[in-house]
Amino acid sequence: MTPGEQRRPLAPAATLVSRELVWFQRINNYNSDFGIVQAETRVYNRVRVDHACAPVRRGRTHGGVDTGGEARTSAGAMGGHITRNSLYDSMSGPFPSTTHRCHHKPKRWPALPQCGLSSFPLQFHPSTKGSQILMDLSHRTVKRQSSFCNAITFSNRPIAVYEQVRLKITKKQCCWSGALRLGFTSKDPSRIRPDSLPKYACPDLVSQSGFWAKALPEELSDEGTVLSFWVDKKGRVFYRVNQSPAMLFFSGVHMAEPLWALIDVYGLTRGVQLLAAHQDGVVHLALDRPPQHAVQFG
Repeated sequence: MTPGEQRRPLAPAATLVSRELVWFQRINNYNSDFGIVQAETRVYNRVRVDHACAPVRRGRTHGGVDTGGEARTSAGAMGGHITRNSLYDSMSGPFPSTTHRCHHKPKRWPALPQCGLSSFPLQFHPSTKGSQILMDLSHRTVKRQSSFCNAITFSNRPIAVYEQVRLKITKKQCCWSGALRLGFTSKDPSRIRPDSLPKYACPDLVSQSGFWAKALPEELSDEGTVLSFWVDKKGRVFYRVNQSPAMLFFSGVHMAEPLWALIDVYGLTRGVQLLAAHQDGVVHLALDRPPQHAVQFG
């Protein structure tokens, strides 16, 4: 003690005990109040979620007033009710006007690739054809009458990228040389006059703008042989014999416009048949990428 300072009398034990009781009570009251706030907050949040997830019920209309349209939810300890149109929390304050809807966003599946296949079956063009071509009523089988040329044909509709044009050789004539000429054209066959068609697809027709074709080897002219040919997005034409690996036929086809198939029933090949594009529910499309072993046909 410093000089002049008087010693303060000690507080009675009862007084100390009473002060501790007061502080202890205040702490308990604070904790209790804090617990109530937390509880009310949880109820508040639960009610918001329940309200947002609740389906909207349509009530009966009596006198122009919807009597059952409000979705009421018990507020428990808050002692009130919550309606769809007017929401109040435990502190008598309004809910935010915009509530979050509890719903699931629809899944966005990746867009499927569009191959451009027409709903119409692939057939031969019924009117634009060479002078020696005979066609059946189904427009799927053609045969050359005589000679070895004047037998150019086209498809009846555009061919999609990677769509396989499938042909079966039905007739072979051994007294000639040369074989099928296959390719594509960007000229609509419906706008081509049949009498303007040349005798040969190669080299007469391909020398004109918008026509691309090439001759197949003569050894592929046997009856019963199934040939498939298609064009990819880079303008490369591939072909396949029966189930053999794909072969790179030629390239340089312009892909900016629709393409029709071009088939010249030439030389050794006298008759061909277009096979259905759908067999057992399967659309015949070539692979997106050519096989690594695909080679250039000379």
